[in-house]
Amino acid sequence: MTARGTKPDDKLTYDMIIRKGAKFHDGTPVTSDDVKFSFERYRGAQAAQIKGRVASIETPDPGHVRFKLKTAWPDFLTFYASATGAGWVVPKAYLEKVGEEGFKKAPIGAGPYKFVSFKPGVELVVEAFEDYWRKTASVKRLIFRVIPEEATR
Repeated sequence: MTARGTKPDDKLTYDMIIRKGAKFHDGTPVTSDDVKFSFERYRGAQAAQIKGRVASIETPDPGHVRFKLKTAWPDFLTFYASATGAGWVVPKAYLEKVGEEGFKKAPIGAGPYKFVSFKPGVELVVEAFEDYWRKTASVKRLIFRVIPEEATR
């Protein structure tokens, strides 16, 4: 997504345009409804801080999201995009279909790697997402393993 203020002097409005062709790992397009749903769903450590500063979220069309703040906050994009998980966009229709527990077992996102499997305390496996908007990652499969023995790590 790209973000910009609607007017140079407007410090309360952030318009975000979703990149054309952006897809979730199941092939469905990323929409403004998904962005709004994901923000409202966010329950992380900074949820009260970031949500308390947002007056409203508008979705004028499927490719456009508008955040309106209560007061000027120069760090809004930093908090939204990287300092919190508030900017992690999930597919609304899929999550509503499978529920929170189903989503935990088979999550779907829109990043360069898609979920393959997870064995708690053992490993997480992800693979390159062929339809990622930028380009397919050159490392095709990543396996994150838990190595309990310090000397072996």
